[in-house]
Amino acid sequence: MTQKLNEFKNYLGTDFSEFTYCLMVICIIYFFIFLPSYFLLNILERKIIADFQARVGPRLVGGKGMPQSIVDFFKLLQKGGGPIIKKQEFFGFCMQWGALFYSIAVLPYGSYLFLIDTELSMFFPFLGILIFILSTLFLGLSRERVKSTLGHLKIVSQAITGIFPALVCILSLGVCLDGFNWAALIVFHGGFFFHWMVFTNPFLFISFFIFVISGLIIFNLPPLEESLSLLGGRGYVSSEYSGGQAGLFSLMRFGSLFLWSVMSALLFLGGWTLPHALQVLLDTKRLFLLTQCLEVFILLTKTFFLMIVILVLSAVTPRLRTDQVTDFSWKVLSPLALFCLIGSAVLRFV
Repeated sequence: MTQKLNEFKNYLGTDFSEFTYCLMVICIIYFFIFLPSYFLLNILERKIIADFQARVGPRLVGGKGMPQSIVDFFKLLQKGGGPIIKKQEFFGFCMQWGALFYSIAVLPYGSYLFLIDTELSMFFPFLGILIFILSTLFLGLSRERVKSTLGHLKIVSQAITGIFPALVCILSLGVCLDGFNWAALIVFHGGFFFHWMVFTNPFLFISFFIFVISGLIIFNLPPLEESLSLLGGRGYVSSEYSGGQAGLFSLMRFGSLFLWSVMSALLFLGGWTLPHALQVLLDTKRLFLLTQCLEVFILLTKTFFLMIVILVLSAVTPRLRTDQVTDFSWKVLSPLALFCLIGSAVLRFV
């Protein structure tokens, strides 16, 4: 894959510097992948959940209510942002957004939308996730209110319990790949579903579900999201935002789910891999733009499917308390992840 990336850079020309290329990739990721995905998933979520619950949607917007999510987002941005944000709070918000954007940017979105590929590149998003968790704690302490502080502390304590099984699942993949870089993973993946990592052995099949559930625990996403309670929790934290802050909070929630779904698709569901014959044809004719568009489409299709499944399940699943979620992570997910690690190692070296 590194060779293909170098061919693409040579195709762009010698005047195209590394800095310009990185800036182009970041702009494409945020403005042509992330933001359109946010509005599209909002629309799909509203339509699917409304049909699932037999609710009547908006009738006056036009387009069968499809643009309603976009309209609501910009309406929120125009409204007041609630109470004045202190310097510490603003710093916490900046840390959260910076960590989230960093984690999204270091993921590969195709053969040519690639920023980082080292021997440990699979662990790079976790650095941003750890900063995200730290900024959540800092944000809760900066509010100087008991409910908000306890709510954010509960979120952080739950997130820490989800990190361990997720990292163990990455180790299970590394054992099978003899490395932790994206290039080796994509080469291992095949164009057909039976070549995906999730189907290579039964232990990775279990690891896939452990990894997805761990992400929901880390980011406190539904259905493992604590409901509104007296002491706080995510429900109370979200109720503190209004106007533009609520819109940005919604975007951050989507970013968390999007990040973890893309990681799951890349690690276990084949990523953007095309059928071998089609890939050879596109490489031979040097159709770089068409290749990249197809790869992004395949990756986003898998990502959206996973996100919609999670959102539909969250609509019919009751919420759990933080202690129930943390017990489930330490007593069920973590031992299962270690079992899968040992099983993958045995299958690999025996």
